[in-house]
Amino acid sequence: MKKQATLFLLLLTMAFSANAQISGLPQLLTIEGGIGGGLSNGGKELALIRNSGPSCRNVFRNAPLGGANAAAKLKIIPLLIPLRLTGFVNFSLLSTDINFSENVSLGGTAVPLSISPFVPTGNRINTLNAGLGVEFSLLPLPVLTPYIGVDVGIYNITPEGKSAYSRYGLGAGIGIEFAPPSSSVAFDIEAKYRLANLTGREDVTLTNAIAQERAFNYLQVSLLLMFKLL
Repeated sequence: MKKQATLFLLLLTMAFSANAQISGLPQLLTIEGGIGGGLSNGGKELALIRNSGPSCRNVFRNAPLGGANAAAKLKIIPLLIPLRLTGFVNFSLLSTDINFSENVSLGGTAVPLSISPFVPTGNRINTLNAGLGVEFSLLPLPVLTPYIGVDVGIYNITPEGKSAYSRYGLGAGIGIEFAPPSSSVAFDIEAKYRLANLTGREDVTLTNAIAQERAFNYLQVSLLLMFKLL
């Protein structure tokens, strides 16, 4: 995640460089940066399939996930267009009540669900994602700015007790920013639905089964305290 985590800092550097090039001219953009957190809730589909045989079948489980998130965001806000460029880093600590230690029957063979590299040995799954996005302000007002946001990024997924793996995903949702008059601080409330492994899924061949990677999606709601940097 070293390269992915530097996206946020790279975007900040580019923004300040762009502003330096127009020194002495009217300010054409504003830069905000902020941190915060909130709640995440969603689900992860699990699957095992027999390696071969006429009775080959899928075993699906939907693992409900819930927990907290920490978020950081940077906004580059041009003054003449209703489009904002964003960079972000999010961390979600998710847990489930699914018992992964139980066995499932695959063609008469008992196979533990926890054998899959995509499920935890305990009950936690952590995600760290970073990326770039845009926010479109439908009705910018002096104090309240509602927006639609879309982003793309990389998701580093770590099931408890298993190796981390990275996938590319998409986030889409809505938000509203509240900026009190004559203040350099704003409050940004954002709700996004995240497709954490939209691309890059794979199947892993095990001793007596194939572990299939299924959809991993969750809703992230965060409140961020934004500070005017420029």
